[in-house]
Amino acid sequence: MNRFDYRAQPAPGLAVALVFAARTRVPLLLLLAAFVFDAVLAGEQRARIAELEREHGLRTAQLDALRPAVLLLRDRERALERLRRIAARIAQLRSTGRNAAASIAEIGNTVPPGAWLTLIRVDAHSASVEGRSGQLSAIATALTSAARLPGYDTARLIAIRGTAGGTLSYSMVLELPQ
Repeated sequence: MNRFDYRAQPAPGLAVALVFAARTRVPLLLLLAAFVFDAVLAGEQRARIAELEREHGLRTAQLDALRPAVLLLRDRERALERLRRIAARIAQLRSTGRNAAASIAEIGNTVPPGAWLTLIRVDAHSASVEGRSGQLSAIATALTSAARLPGYDTARLIAIRGTAGGTLSYSMVLELPQ
């Protein structure tokens, strides 16, 4: 028998290789299928990434085109907000002016005959009143009338002074509720 004649008797290693190949054929085919599947998926993912990058470029260009309009819109919104604040402040000043005018008119209407006002100063918390009279009773009447005004808590006499002309100068404060 020839040593190199494999037809006569198969070599033991060859039989093992054939058996091993039969056992590993399915897993090797599955591994090959997994590699092919992975390559297909990777190709699809690369195509999707390229598509998303193109879309990103398009959106970036659109955003760049809209940026001046957005900046203009923001400027106009700020200007509109500023105008609204100014309008609110004007309305507040008009309301305050009306309120102050009404307070001054109410105080002026309480002055009795024989007394007159020289100064009325109205602020957020009080009204200061100064005036003159020829009689102390007229000043007392002015003070009690002012104390009855709606919207004021108290009326305080601050000072009474005699003047060179023989009249009396007085000052009082009307306090708003706190």
